[in-house]
Amino acid sequence: MSVENNDDNSLPGKGKMRGAYWWSSAILIVLIVLIVHYFPEIRKELKLLKKVNGYWLSLAILSQLMTYFLNAMVYFFLLRNLGQERLPGIWALIRASVISLFFDQVMPSAGISGKTYIFSFLGRFNIAATKVITLIVAELLTFYVTLEILIIFLLTSTIFYDRIPYLFKGILPAGMLAYLVIGGVIIFAGRKKFFDALYRRLGRVKFARRILEKASRKMQQQAGSGEVQLTAFLENNKRNVFYAFLAQLFVIVADALTILALFRGLGAPASAFNVLLCFICTKIVSTLPISPGSLVLYESSMTFFFTSLGLPLGASVIVTLLYRLLSFWLPMPAGFILYRSWLKAKPGKRQVSHIER
Repeated sequence: MSVENNDDNSLPGKGKMRGAYWWSSAILIVLIVLIVHYFPEIRKELKLLKKVNGYWLSLAILSQLMTYFLNAMVYFFLLRNLGQERLPGIWALIRASVISLFFDQVMPSAGISGKTYIFSFLGRFNIAATKVITLIVAELLTFYVTLEILIIFLLTSTIFYDRIPYLFKGILPAGMLAYLVIGGVIIFAGRKKFFDALYRRLGRVKFARRILEKASRKMQQQAGSGEVQLTAFLENNKRNVFYAFLAQLFVIVADALTILALFRGLGAPASAFNVLLCFICTKIVSTLPISPGSLVLYESSMTFFFTSLGLPLGASVIVTLLYRLLSFWLPMPAGFILYRSWLKAKPGKRQVSHIER
């Protein structure tokens, strides 16, 4: 007599789901360790919120929330180029942008871990892997083009400002060169060698290795079966690509507005130009994936840049800590919760939209 095995592990897909939940729990442990380790700083930052004028603090929070909406709009415009009717809706894309940021913060990989989550997310909408890769590469390209344009604008402006320290005039060209190199790599992203290198890079992300392994393997296999038509994607959809570029630009503007509102809330005399200059220089310096979210390096660099332009040390420290609280610490638990919810959601219940071609 045979006995039917009712073990959950015998059900199709149960083992994979258990593995996903196990590794999401591992990420939770990393998140808890980070929060516990930096809890004194986080508690101090929460207390500093009382020092900011309520009106300006509300504006700072709203501006930071807008960054997630604008990040979602970048993908929304690029997705319109795929010519498919079944696509994720705005709210689904907003949640995905928060989760992607969460992966980038917990696992320092120069943004690769977050992009690989986007690959898995879009794959559940039955979008071909090569199309998803093309979209991700296009998103990266619009991001770096936006940074290049802002760097050129800031560098040109510093020529007419004698009071700008030479330090900034050195960091900006270095950032321009670095982003040109990265952009050049992205342009050749359709070649199989690029995906082989990307796959090896993903394999080095220890905490995300098993979570992202399936997606990265599929990415490599699909990339090997056909070239990514990046040039055609950009040329045939110039309007939507331009809208995506504008959304990228407004993301940076919203981040800078968050910082400016915090300075104004403390009564510190900070100009919009100085805030944007310091913010871009901080992004350049913190490009290297040294630690999760570039902890310590980001805070110290931003504070140093603010004080180099003559802003008060006390206000610079407070604004930097508060900005990191709003942009780094508070979104992390939200990203983890949304990720767990995404794992539980059934494909048929995920939010989709029908976008007009």
